Amino acid sequence: MCIRDRVGATAPPKSIATARRAVRGLITESGGELVDMSLVKNGRTYFAALYYDPQRAISADEIDTLTREVESALDKALGPSYAIVQISKFGRAWGPDPTDAQVDGAKQPSDS
Repeated sequence: MCIRDRVGATAPPKSIATARRAVRGLITESGGELVDMSLVKNGRTYFAALYYDPQRAISADEIDTLTREVESALDKALGPSYAIVQISKFGRAWGPDPTDAQVDGAKQPSDS
Protein backbone atom coordinates (compact mmCIF):
# COMPACT_ATOMS: atom_id res chain seq x y z
CA MET A 1 0.00 0.00 0.00
CA CYS A 2 1.47 3.36 -0.98
CA ILE A 3 1.54 6.43 1.27
CA ARG A 4 -1.14 8.13 -0.84
CA ASP A 5 -3.60 5.37 0.10
CA ARG A 6 -2.81 5.73 3.78
CA VAL A 7 -3.39 9.46 3.98
CA GLY A 8 -6.63 9.54 1.99
CA ALA A 9 -5.51 11.31 -1.18
CA THR A 10 -7.29 11.67 -4.48
CA ALA A 11 -7.60 8.30 -6.16
CA PRO A 12 -5.36 7.56 -9.17
CA PRO A 13 -6.68 8.63 -12.60
CA LYS A 14 -7.25 5.00 -13.62
CA SER A 15 -9.54 4.45 -10.59
CA ILE A 16 -11.43 7.66 -11.33
CA ALA A 17 -12.00 6.56 -14.94
CA THR A 18 -13.17 3.13 -13.73
CA ALA A 19 -15.57 4.76 -11.27
CA ARG A 20 -17.03 7.08 -13.91
CA ARG A 21 -17.62 4.14 -16.26
CA ALA A 22 -19.23 2.17 -13.43
CA VAL A 23 -21.83 4.87 -12.67
CA ARG A 24 -22.40 6.23 -16.19
CA GLY A 25 -25.31 3.91 -16.98
CA LEU A 26 -27.06 4.60 -13.67
CA ILE A 27 -26.82 8.34 -14.20
CA THR A 28 -28.09 8.05 -17.78
CA GLU A 29 -31.02 5.86 -16.70
CA SER A 30 -31.94 8.38 -14.00
CA GLY A 31 -32.34 11.11 -16.63
CA GLY A 32 -29.88 13.41 -14.90
CA GLU A 33 -26.32 14.58 -15.48
CA LEU A 34 -23.13 13.81 -13.61
CA VAL A 35 -21.73 17.32 -13.13
CA ASP A 36 -18.60 16.37 -11.22
CA MET A 37 -17.12 13.53 -9.20
CA SER A 38 -14.57 13.35 -6.42
CA LEU A 39 -12.93 10.02 -5.56
CA VAL A 40 -10.62 9.49 -2.59
CA LYS A 41 -8.91 6.28 -1.60
CA ASN A 42 -8.19 5.72 2.07
CA GLY A 43 -6.53 2.37 2.68
CA ARG A 44 -8.51 -0.19 0.71
CA THR A 45 -11.74 1.83 0.71
CA TYR A 46 -12.92 4.39 -1.82
CA PHE A 47 -15.07 7.40 -0.93
CA ALA A 48 -16.99 8.95 -3.82
CA ALA A 49 -18.90 12.22 -3.96
CA LEU A 50 -21.06 12.59 -7.05
CA TYR A 51 -22.38 16.03 -7.91
CA TYR A 52 -25.61 15.36 -9.74
CA ASP A 53 -28.06 17.57 -11.61
CA PRO A 54 -31.33 15.60 -11.85
CA GLN A 55 -32.70 18.07 -14.44
CA ARG A 56 -36.17 17.50 -12.98
CA ALA A 57 -38.00 17.47 -9.67
CA ILE A 58 -36.77 14.51 -7.64
CA SER A 59 -37.61 13.02 -4.26
CA ALA A 60 -35.27 12.15 -1.42
CA ASP A 61 -36.26 8.50 -1.90
CA GLU A 62 -35.05 8.61 -5.51
CA ILE A 63 -31.71 10.14 -4.46
CA ASP A 64 -31.31 7.52 -1.72
CA THR A 65 -32.01 4.73 -4.21
CA LEU A 66 -29.56 6.21 -6.72
CA THR A 67 -26.93 6.52 -3.98
CA ARG A 68 -27.32 2.85 -3.03
CA GLU A 69 -27.10 1.81 -6.69
CA VAL A 70 -23.99 3.96 -7.23
CA GLU A 71 -22.34 2.53 -4.13
CA SER A 72 -23.08 -1.02 -5.30
CA ALA A 73 -21.67 -0.30 -8.77
CA LEU A 74 -18.51 1.18 -7.25
CA ASP A 75 -18.13 -1.82 -4.92
CA LYS A 76 -18.18 -4.12 -7.94
CA ALA A 77 -15.80 -1.97 -10.00
CA LEU A 78 -13.29 -0.86 -7.34
CA GLY A 79 -13.85 -2.83 -4.16
CA PRO A 80 -15.14 -1.48 -0.84
CA SER A 81 -16.73 1.92 -1.50
CA TYR A 82 -18.91 4.55 0.10
CA ALA A 83 -20.82 7.03 -2.03
CA ILE A 84 -22.89 10.14 -1.63
CA VAL A 85 -24.95 11.72 -4.39
CA GLN A 86 -25.17 15.48 -3.91
CA ILE A 87 -27.63 17.52 -5.96
CA SER A 88 -25.71 20.38 -7.53
CA LYS A 89 -25.74 22.45 -10.68
CA PHE A 90 -22.04 23.37 -10.44
CA GLY A 91 -20.26 20.59 -8.56
CA ARG A 92 -17.02 21.62 -6.88
CA ALA A 93 -16.63 24.65 -9.17
CA TRP A 94 -19.25 27.11 -8.00
CA GLY A 95 -20.89 29.31 -10.60
CA PRO A 96 -21.45 33.03 -10.21
CA ASP A 97 -22.63 34.09 -6.76
CA PRO A 98 -26.04 35.79 -7.08
CA THR A 99 -25.13 38.00 -4.13
CA ASP A 100 -22.07 39.42 -5.93
CA ALA A 101 -21.88 43.14 -6.66
CA GLN A 102 -23.81 43.01 -9.96
CA VAL A 103 -27.50 42.23 -9.53
CA ASP A 104 -29.79 42.77 -12.53
CA GLY A 105 -27.06 44.86 -14.13
CA ALA A 106 -27.23 47.55 -11.43
CA LYS A 107 -24.13 48.63 -9.55
CA GLN A 108 -24.25 47.88 -5.84
CA PRO A 109 -22.74 50.06 -3.09
CA SER A 110 -19.92 47.53 -2.64
CA ASP A 111 -18.72 48.26 -6.22
CA SER A 112 -17.07 51.55 -5.33
